[in-house]
Amino acid sequence: MSDTKDMTENSTLQIPKRKKPEEIVKILADKYGLSERQVQRIISGDSENEQVFSEYQTYTELHNELLGLVGQNKLLDAINKAVPFN
Repeated sequence: MSDTKDMTENSTLQIPKRKKPEEIVKILADKYGLSERQVQRIISGDSENEQVFSEYQTYTELHNELLGLVGQNKLLDAINKAVPFN
């Protein structure tokens, strides 16, 4: 019985999930009235749209902070320090 109680307690916890890249692209495409392919091109650098790219960067930074991922990936932290996106 105690195992069942533990499982129900754990299932009620709300753990934020990391959004998949496709979800982020869809959110931005819907917000700006662009196709998902256009947003993908902006993110990859094949096309330019400062507003969409800046929001993408902000969104991913805030999401990583929310999940506590900042400081856990040394390679990603080094890249973010070396490459100025702003």
